[in-house]
Amino acid sequence: MLEFVGVALRRGAQPVLEGLDFDAPRGRITGLLGQNRAGVAELVALAGGVMRPSGGRILLEGAALGATPMAAAAQGVARCARRPRGIVGLTVMQQAMTGGFVHRPGFLASLLWLPGARRAERALAKRVRGLLAQAGLAAQAEAPAVRLRPAEAWRLEIVRALAAEPRLLLLEAPSAALRPADCAALGEWLRGLCAAGLTVLVAERNMEFVAAQCDHAVVLHHGRKLAEGAPRACLDRPEVQEALLGRQQDADRIRARQ
Repeated sequence: MLEFVGVALRRGAQPVLEGLDFDAPRGRITGLLGQNRAGVAELVALAGGVMRPSGGRILLEGAALGATPMAAAAQGVARCARRPRGIVGLTVMQQAMTGGFVHRPGFLASLLWLPGARRAERALAKRVRGLLAQAGLAAQAEAPAVRLRPAEAWRLEIVRALAAEPRLLLLEAPSAALRPADCAALGEWLRGLCAAGLTVLVAERNMEFVAAQCDHAVVLHHGRKLAEGAPRACLDRPEVQEALLGRQQDADRIRARQ
């Protein structure tokens, strides 16, 4: 689905990513693991078209990924905010609908509220209401978005991204503000979305979240791929434990919870 082929990224003379090769399989949740300066955040930015690689190729279903966020969005890439929050003055429904900009008609049609614009708006509203129901937010559709608790804000942010009908969903650190039960519920929902054809790429530092919720894992260390494969298999590798976990008892604790 998403393929990085020999991808490199530099900031001036400083290498950030070097010769990176990996695949995010279609219909699966791929977890990106890495500590500070591993290059994980930059990889997500590349996948969203926010940054351009210094070398190599990024392919989405065999086609070169767009070089801008709008171009990537047009190809079916949606990126969630790192720290979701409600927008003052918007309801849950209104904020969710902001994600459907990719499918909206041109500026003039919207400005004049032409029949095509009205049809597109009705179709978007119908799609978003269905997504809010899937996310367990249907009863709060008309509530102020700023009143949502962290787990609900994350669900709203995912609904906003899904309003664009993406093929690839990018997430960053969703477990940071969530309780374990909320992480489990989020993982279950994401797996259901993947079963319907979505592909998810999630950047995380929470090893337990990736081990429990992801199907595939890629570990980065100082801009290079350290390991790739099943999350538990990656955690079992001594070099991963040294780079990410630090202590053997941490790895044992994570494996025991799987």
